[in-house]
Amino acid sequence: MRESANVLKKCCFRSLKENQKRTAVTSVGIVLATALITGVACILASFRASMIAYEKQQNGDYHYHFVEVGQENLKYFQNNINIEKYGLAENLGYAPLEESQNPDKPYLHVSAIEKGMESTLALKLTEGRMPENGSELAVGSHVRSNGLDIKVGDVLELQMGERMAGESALGQENPYIEGEERFVPSSRKRYTVVGILERPNQVWEPRIAPGYSAFTLLEEPERAGVVEVYASYTKKGLRNAQQVNAGILGVDEELYRRYYVGEALGIITPEEEAQIRAVAKNVQENYWLLKWELLIFSSNIMKMLYAMSAIAILIIIVTSVFCIHNSFMISLTEKMKLYGRLASVGTTRGQQKKIVYYEAAVLGLVGVPLGVISGIAATAVLVGAVGGLVEDALGFRLVFGISIWAILLGAALSAATVYLSAAGSARRAAQV
Repeated sequence: MRESANVLKKCCFRSLKENQKRTAVTSVGIVLATALITGVACILASFRASMIAYEKQQNGDYHYHFVEVGQENLKYFQNNINIEKYGLAENLGYAPLEESQNPDKPYLHVSAIEKGMESTLALKLTEGRMPENGSELAVGSHVRSNGLDIKVGDVLELQMGERMAGESALGQENPYIEGEERFVPSSRKRYTVVGILERPNQVWEPRIAPGYSAFTLLEEPERAGVVEVYASYTKKGLRNAQQVNAGILGVDEELYRRYYVGEALGIITPEEEAQIRAVAKNVQENYWLLKWELLIFSSNIMKMLYAMSAIAILIIIVTSVFCIHNSFMISLTEKMKLYGRLASVGTTRGQQKKIVYYEAAVLGLVGVPLGVISGIAATAVLVGAVGGLVEDALGFRLVFGISIWAILLGAALSAATVYLSAAGSARRAAQV
């Protein structure tokens, strides 16, 4: 059996060597088919990577925001294998701006953030630099649109305090309503403006927010009181985010789902609410970043994306099968006498089929890897060439992205294409 298999392989290799032009043409067809299939998959991966990059640029690279976490509860984030990184921010309060010409925005809202949290909160400098100590300040540029000419180098004397309505402290999500709140001063702070920022995103500073955002450095996080925790998860942690969040909060996953996700809706008792809010007052998600990273869209949107991709790949496969199939049929015609001689010396139909499949396997082993590489390279060139051109139309810049699943999909579908192309020729060879 082994000797007969070796003879069949030798016949295959000899045929490929004697018909170099046809071998080259068939290989090019396989390369092109594989490149097109891989290219479609890589374009989808690149679009997803572009949207992830855009969301990080617009809304920050964190996944979950834990609101009002006490210092004693930071241990649940430290050395957590499911958290890639986390940053802390402390709300320092409000300072009245007497010269503000916007009656709905009479305050400066000051926050202290850890060093390096610009990407976490999507803060973008337009002038100067970020604060390097607790006496420096970076201010949103939109403060200038309301009669406050704050610039780099200015020294601000601020009366810090809290906005109160009854016994409740108000935040940025509570609009300013004159006569219904009072300002309670706490301390005076002196800051030097070292940077001007673009207006922070609406998650950090909603349109109704009564305070212009300003940031200083959180110099001693371990001495801060109640802080905001912005956590970015690992890939494994992100896949099990609800379980990870429940573990951080110290509750079972079922209670977390009922309270935050709304699954298995049920009545939350005051005891359960107190339990789930013991570590953090609230848990907020970076909604669109999670959507794109986990691909958790509505079923209709996912069906549309899958259908469009499947149709494009199906068209490529069908046309490729016809083209490559013609090459194998030409090869079969040229080797009719060879198959006849092999049949006369006792080769079976299965062995004659194997000759065709050997040939397809050899061509596939050469063409498929070259096609995958060509598809990846073509996608990289295409995205690089048109990425900037479509930025104005799409609102974001295309970036090149690659996925191991895209490569495996392209290789698997290309291998199936080669097999289907050779199957007809193999059946005809068995009939000789």
